[in-house]
Amino acid sequence: MRAGVLTKRGSEDIAALEVKEIITAKHIETKPRMALFDADLADLLKLAYLGQSFSKVFVVLDSFSASTIDEIKEHARTCDVSPWITEKTLFYTEAIRDGHHEFSSQHLFEDLGKIIRERTQAVVATKDHEVLFLSIVVDDACVLGIDITKADLGKRDYRIFPNQQSLSPLIAYAMLRWAGFDEEKTLVDCFMKSGEIIIEAALFALGKSPHFYRKDKFQFLKMPQFQQIDFVKMTEKADGQMKDSKIDVSGYDSNMRNVKAAQKNAKIAGVQKSLWMSRVDVSWLELKQKENAVDCIVTQLPMYTVHADHDKIAKIHDEFFYQAEFVLKKKGVIVVACRTEDGVEDKAEKYKFKPEWKKEVFQGQEKILVWKFGK
Repeated sequence: MRAGVLTKRGSEDIAALEVKEIITAKHIETKPRMALFDADLADLLKLAYLGQSFSKVFVVLDSFSASTIDEIKEHARTCDVSPWITEKTLFYTEAIRDGHHEFSSQHLFEDLGKIIRERTQAVVATKDHEVLFLSIVVDDACVLGIDITKADLGKRDYRIFPNQQSLSPLIAYAMLRWAGFDEEKTLVDCFMKSGEIIIEAALFALGKSPHFYRKDKFQFLKMPQFQQIDFVKMTEKADGQMKDSKIDVSGYDSNMRNVKAAQKNAKIAGVQKSLWMSRVDVSWLELKQKENAVDCIVTQLPMYTVHADHDKIAKIHDEFFYQAEFVLKKKGVIVVACRTEDGVEDKAEKYKFKPEWKKEVFQGQEKILVWKFGK
């Protein structure tokens, strides 16, 4: 069976990697914001429960390229929905569109809903639907399918005390994987804000599901096609494989409000005992970490804004790379995100860090630049 996951634009490689690690998926391919693969129904439940890099898991009914809404509608008229939607099915439609198109998501949502209703005589139900017919259009890549999760898996229950400048947990996780972080490596986040990077690191290192406390919220629990799969037994097995090993993950921030928020979020996530969090200015990093002791520094640099003191931000960036040069191991890596590239590579080069790559990821429509540096 063909299936897929939806992720952030720019992190498709990490979504594909995680799918391969969690299940025995075959024929994995990436498309803009998606990773598609072959898997069975039980695999999809495991992905939905354990995955950290994607916001949706879905069954693929049709995958194609299209530039107009008429082309998409034609595929909706011919794709086989019979295993999922019949005359008695309570269904609803969902449309996700990303890119420049001559039609809106609302237009697509309405037209595809009408087509499926006319084809199957199924009943539209806005709230208590059993099946969610999903359309994803990213640039000219299109997928029609069945959303088995409904809720946005990227929205973490622990984010009760967010910072408006914080990264999405999906991007935070991708940065950790780009850095090569695992449970045996030392990790530092120098500007942790509300703690997404270190919390995602702890969940990954300990093998703990980001949905550990919301097992009863998945859409597939209402779907007849999944009733023969013992989801409770599957989650119990996954939870039983969690590690109790000690990890070395530290988060620092100069703002005490951010430290308190991160501590509270980590407690909600159930990983606070595995993390070290404290109020530390980046200029004090060498007092908190030993020389050449850190494997990975993963962080989001303070950003230049209209109201920010640009000279002050530039000095913070400079101090960050100065401190990183002291604490990072010879083969250590830095993965940093910043919303602008003003002087980042120059500051890194000043302290002899070499850029391995730079890429763009998107948080909604906002572009975020990510660099990987090595010594």
